[in-house]
Amino acid sequence: MRTFKNQFFQSFLGSQLRKIIFTVLLISISSLLIFTQVEKTETIKSFRSSSIGIVYFISSIVTSPIKLIENSILRIDEIKNLYDDVQQYKKERILESESFQELVSLKLKIAEYEQLLNLNKDQEYNFITSRVLADLSDKYFSSMLINIGANNGVFENMPITGPSGLLGRVTEVDDNISRGMLVTDVSSRIPVSVSEKSFQGILIGQNKKNPRIEFIKESGQVRIGDLVTTSGKGGIFPPYIFVGQIAKKGEGYIEVELFEDVNSLTHVRLINFSNNISNDF
Repeated sequence: MRTFKNQFFQSFLGSQLRKIIFTVLLISISSLLIFTQVEKTETIKSFRSSSIGIVYFISSIVTSPIKLIENSILRIDEIKNLYDDVQQYKKERILESESFQELVSLKLKIAEYEQLLNLNKDQEYNFITSRVLADLSDKYFSSMLINIGANNGVFENMPITGPSGLLGRVTEVDDNISRGMLVTDVSSRIPVSVSEKSFQGILIGQNKKNPRIEFIKESGQVRIGDLVTTSGKGGIFPPYIFVGQIAKKGEGYIEVELFEDVNSLTHVRLINFSNNISNDF
């Protein structure tokens, strides 16, 4: 083996061309060593700069997938939030749509009742404002005095209201003073509608804070909190005047909490209802 190597080396050096190549290679290596020794500082700096560049390049290649994953996660979160917002928006639109349908249904019912009552939906009522002189209510009667009378255009059975709802009706008229019977009086009888389904009944005073509703066929369907308004039947009270809401319900009775309290008012309104006629209600 050694003989083969020696023969190969000798044959390599035996060639004149190979000797020249070997000599140039030795000179080149020597020159490189000398240049490195002389320019040691600049070479090291250049080497370090190149090394740092290579390290940064490798680091960027390594970290690029990580950054890509992070950005993808952020984009996914943004898309999810956007999707949640869209879903919430759809739910709100559905609720608005349902409310709109209920409103349309209620308006159709009102229009139907206006047609049955032969009323114009745009009809407006004139009214007279009066100051409350006294609350004459006691354990037997519920009434009030107001400071206007026939000279001011007041007539019997004019509905009396406050800013929030019905109070009663005029029962006695003098030239400059009138007496009104409140809805809580035992003699008061007012046709009313209950809930959005317009269950019909009669509001009857008890000489107590809360009057009761009687003669209502659908009493089992009435719920606490249902709205009570005038029905317009009887010709004394216009329809859809707020009265109160259902406060109590028991075996054989339904109580209404009124929206108005005469003790908290200084002034009232008397409605000039054109269909108003003399009636015992």
